[in-house]
Formats: sequence, structure tokens, C-alpha cells
Amino acid sequence: MHFRQLIEAMKNILLDSCENVKITDFGFARLLKIGEKSKTFCGSRAYLAPEIIRAQPYDGYQSDIWSAGVVLYVMITGMMPYDDRNVQKMLERQLQHRIIYPQATKISVDAKRLIFDILHPIPHRRLTIEQVIQSKWLANVKYRMLDQAISNDSLTSDSENII
Repeated sequence: MHFRQLIEAMKNILLDSCENVKITDFGFARLLKIGEKSKTFCGSRAYLAPEIIRAQPYDGYQSDIWSAGVVLYVMITGMMPYDDRNVQKMLERQLQHRIIYPQATKISVDAKRLIFDILHPIPHRRLTIEQVIQSKWLANVKYRMLDQAISNDSLTSDSENII
């Protein structure tokens, strides 16, 4: 399988030969039991959910949805949703649930709604992956969900097994 870089600034986002998005670099990846909260502080500041920045135990699935929302915003606008040069100001803006779009960028209402709902500062109010898939913006997109949960055996550095 051959990969190409999607955007240089998002160095861990790749496209395969069928234009499927692949996320790489699981250096701090770990498996959690259902309902288990993580306390690990890791990741790039600009992609971190507010609960991680605040050093609160967090649900890995909910924080991953936040990070995916940041990636989606960047893919649509070419910019980061929050300036991470001052973490305190970034956190304040995240907690205010303020998302500003570049004026020159035309973005559909459905895309804005999806990003707004993904980047919700209250984790339990953030969309789940199922809700993201069922959103109006993705209504006509064909996708395939993995049938089985990922096991330790499936975590490998072989690029053909990256999901």
C-alpha cells in the first residue's frame, strides 16, 4: 500500500491509494477498558480536548472525537481552530465554545454544525462517532466501519495495517 502526505502541517494524516484517510503515530496509544478514564497527558496542544489541558481524567473516545474535529476544521479551512501559542487563552476560547471561521472560506452550515458539535467543551455533550457518521454533512458519504474492536495484536508498525 502506498501513502502520500495529506498536508505537511498535519504530518500524521495520510491518504492511501484509494483516497482513504489514515491516521498514524500511535506512540502513546493504549487500550482502555469500557468506561475507564485516562490520566495520561500527551499529544500536540492544538489538538487536545479541554479536559486533557485541565489535567482531568478523560474518556479517550470523547477526547479522540475532539481531536478529529480539530483535524476536520483544519482540512476545511487550512487553519487551526484555536491558537495554541497561549494555552490559557486557547483553553478559555475552547470553554466558551467559540469557533471562528476565516471569512474568505465558504463552509456549509452542515459542516459548521458538525464541527461545532464535535468541538463541544463538555465531553458528554460532544458527538459520538455514530452521531458524526449520521450528521447531515456526512449523510451521502459511503463509509465502512470496522467489524471488530482493535486488539493488542493488531497494533503494528506495518503501514498496511494502519487503520
